[in-house]
Amino acid sequence: MTRVLTHFNILNHWIMHNSLNQSINLFRYFDRGLLQYIGPFGFYRNLNFNSFKLEMFYTGFIIHYAFLMITALLIIIMSSYSFLLVLIL
Repeated sequence: MTRVLTHFNILNHWIMHNSLNQSINLFRYFDRGLLQYIGPFGFYRNLNFNSFKLEMFYTGFIIHYAFLMITALLIIIMSSYSFLLVLIL
């Protein structure tokens, strides 16, 4: 039986088959790649990285601890103030 290149063969093989393969690859990339970095694994990785960077600030000097405490207090106050502004407006 000889293969005749008809419009159905072109549609099925070149268009549908290639688009199906591309969608499978896109789903694999999206499911394994992007969702893992946004989901719990990414949250854990960012938390671990930021904790390590914060640990580098702790040198043992009282002045450095006071600076970090005052900075954290200011961040908390500013974020609560902006939250109250959002509730009022």
